[in-house]
Amino acid sequence: DSVDDLVAATGKRVKVNGVEYRSCKAAAEHVVAEELKLGNNRTKATVDKELRRFLQGLRPAWTMYGRYVVDYAK
Repeated sequence: DSVDDLVAATGKRVKVNGVEYRSCKAAAEHVVAEELKLGNNRTKATVDKELRRFLQGLRPAWTMYGRYVVDYAK
């Protein structure tokens, strides 16, 4: 992870379950809140990091925790 790649990916929009979020942080907040409702304790930093890796092209579109379809926002 280069710092430039991280900064470039930070402000990009990401789609989770078809809903577009303005940033990885906003999407991570949603995922963590939904997981808490299910009794799963997830850290926002971890979710945010995985979403940024996706936006950097380090992983293909995937389904996080088997519930959240992560894709590029158009």
